[in-house]
Order: sequence, then C-alpha cells, then structure tokens
Amino acid sequence: MFARNIPQSVPTFLVDGQVAGTWRYAAGEVRWESFHPLDRAVEREVAAEAGRLAAFHVE
Repeated sequence: MFARNIPQSVPTFLVDGQVAGTWRYAAGEVRWESFHPLDRAVEREVAAEAGRLAAFHVE
C-alpha cells in the first residue's frame, strides 16, 4: 500500500490477496495490526508469519 501523503510506503500484509493490516518491527519482534477482525485461524497464521519475519530481520 502506498500513501501519497507520506514519503514512504507503509508495511502491510495480505490475507487472501487483500491488504488486511499493517506491521512494524520493534523491540525484536514484528508487531501487526489488522484493519478488521480476523478469523482465529488466520490470526494464528499471521502471528506465525510475523515470528518467521522477526527471526529473518537483521537490525
């Protein structure tokens, strides 16, 4: 997602091909926030992916 009113893009994540929320890396972890409530199974998948991304992230 690209916001024209700010100079940088906002990190987002997709669920079933749709932009579903934003994420940021802080304090050694990926913190995410969805735009709308997600099914529990989808929340688990997003949380697992966030953990994998945090492990991959290099400070």
